[in-house]
Amino acid sequence: MLLLASIAIASTIGIVMYGISNARVIRTKRIDVYIKNLPDQWNQKKIALVSDVHIGHILRSNFLKRIVKRVNREKFEMLCIAGDLFDG
Repeated sequence: MLLLASIAIASTIGIVMYGISNARVIRTKRIDVYIKNLPDQWNQKKIALVSDVHIGHILRSNFLKRIVKRVNREKFEMLCIAGDLFDG
């Protein structure tokens, strides 16, 4: 029984540590979108969508600064923020 409990605790700690380290990775995905009848002034424009940032007790202002730096580097014409900006 003690072995089973130790395995469960070790597995839980491992999963939590993986989740925390995985959450710190900033992922970028580029998608070309074609919109019929789009006004000419919007052709070839870049829009950023930032989502699921979860700033809170674990991911703090330094993580947000990394995101801002990456977005600013790309020089988007528009920035949209969707879903779960803050946690806790």
